[in-house]
Amino acid sequence: MCQGPSGWSGSHSSTFHVCFLHHRLKSPRGSADVMPKSDEFCRRRCPSATVTAFDNEIDVAFQYGEVFKTHILGSPCVMLSSPEAVRFVLVTQAHLFKPTYPQSKEKLIGPSALFFHQNDYHAQIRRLVQSSLSLDVTRNLVPDIEAIAISLLDSWSGKVVNTFYELKKFTFDVAVLFVFGHLNNHHHKEVLKENYYKLDKGYNSFPTNLPGSSYNKSVSARRRLSLIVSEIIKEREEKSLVQRDLLGSLLNFKDEKGQTLTHNQIVDNIIGVMFAAQDTTASLLTWMIKYIHDDSSTEKLSRLSRRPFLSQMMEETVP
Repeated sequence: MCQGPSGWSGSHSSTFHVCFLHHRLKSPRGSADVMPKSDEFCRRRCPSATVTAFDNEIDVAFQYGEVFKTHILGSPCVMLSSPEAVRFVLVTQAHLFKPTYPQSKEKLIGPSALFFHQNDYHAQIRRLVQSSLSLDVTRNLVPDIEAIAISLLDSWSGKVVNTFYELKKFTFDVAVLFVFGHLNNHHHKEVLKENYYKLDKGYNSFPTNLPGSSYNKSVSARRRLSLIVSEIIKEREEKSLVQRDLLGSLLNFKDEKGQTLTHNQIVDNIIGVMFAAQDTTASLLTWMIKYIHDDSSTEKLSRLSRRPFLSQMMEETVP
């Protein structure tokens, strides 16, 4: 893990680290000054029945301020607990910081995933990902996305559900659609889903690779994901299938020197894109549902959308 002059990296969450590049910056005070690494991690990941992990963060923030040192996954980092602090790191003074990730997370996603790089390779893979999410591609997939949404809503009938976890299922299915297109092999899709969830479950666990541990299960699931993606690639190559999805873009890529991507690079970026898309999109959709529920003005918008003239205008503005 990359560290700054004082041996500390900054973080606005447990999955994002930034290094201090300015030699005059002092590392802030925090619980890491007085608490062992393992105890600090367990305090955040294994809270008691009466104290949540969020409560722990609030307690430490009150004690040390909006920016404080801690240990996450055995690595020293700096936690940011206010929008202003995050804005300082990501926007106004972004040139002072360099994003890095704990090695345990890099191992689970794959070292060739685009967000572990900042060079030309990053730019090339980023363009491939953007092309697979273009308006033309998305427009053609709208009926399939709608079918996924309707199926999910039907499964909620008569039940009390956890919105965020249900929307994670939705975003996973949509991500599979964008990455692999229409997977006709149902077995492939089920194995992908089963092992992806196992990988996700242990992603933030302490990196103790002992048999039976959450991290060990995630590592095993990552190996199985690599194998199933290999099967999908082999099947596509044998049938000479050409599809406008992310996998197709990665398989057909050649750089200026005519070099293609290695198998590991393809697998790492597929898993990386699926992982990056799921939680953030599910969180966004969850908040959207909450605000729609809480804001009565959305009812007015719904009534307006049923007016013929306005409805036609809205249709014309859709690309």
